[in-house]
Amino acid sequence: MSDVLTATAFHEAGHAVIGFLFETRFEPILLDDIEGKRVPGPTPFYVTQAMQNLRRSEYRQAIREDLIVAMSGAIAEERFTGQLNEEAARDDFHFITEALWVMYAEQSDMHSADLWREARRLVNANWLVIERVAAHLSEHRSLSRRELDTLLMPRSMLSG
Repeated sequence: MSDVLTATAFHEAGHAVIGFLFETRFEPILLDDIEGKRVPGPTPFYVTQAMQNLRRSEYRQAIREDLIVAMSGAIAEERFTGQLNEEAARDDFHFITEALWVMYAEQSDMHSADLWREARRLVNANWLVIERVAAHLSEHRSLSRRELDTLLMPRSMLSG
């Protein structure tokens, strides 16, 4: 497997594991579909809908979690490769930037540095699990929700 695909496996494993921790929506991962490009993050429609609901506290927590999940892919890839690949995380960064600007405009108490710190803490705390998921992705080149559930059981191995 190429270095790029292995790095991509870690990137996607970071999203999957931290997303699982927050019980967010999961899309099956196919590494063959990602080679040479990244799977887009949340759609502009999602961002618009999420931002319209920002003032409601139950949505603010969900947006916070979505931002941390978006950040966790780049952080996991960076931990594996030793460098941040901004081009590879372009879609994630676009979503993060858009969401943070809207939150700033809404005078939210969420701050970028705090979210990045929390995402890094969660990736580090769950690194062995991320490695397990990345190894599966590297070997099988895909990951379904059922496979993710199996890889992450018992749930007590996750650290929040």
